[in-house]
Amino acid sequence: MPASAPAIPVMAASTSLCGLGFAHLTPSGVGSDARRASPQKGEKLFALCGEGLANVLKDGRMWD
Repeated sequence: MPASAPAIPVMAASTSLCGLGFAHLTPSGVGSDARRASPQKGEKLFALCGEGLANVLKDGRMWD
């Protein structure tokens, strides 16, 4: 990646987990407790992620 490219935060996954899913990590196959989740929180997170992705894709430095 060129030095001028914007930094894109990425969660690195362990190569030993690629394609295995959370069932490999926990008995329930779930990565956390979803009781505090709500449709509103999910919608907000989805919108923020979409906005962030759109901003990265629109940034001309990404395509240099």
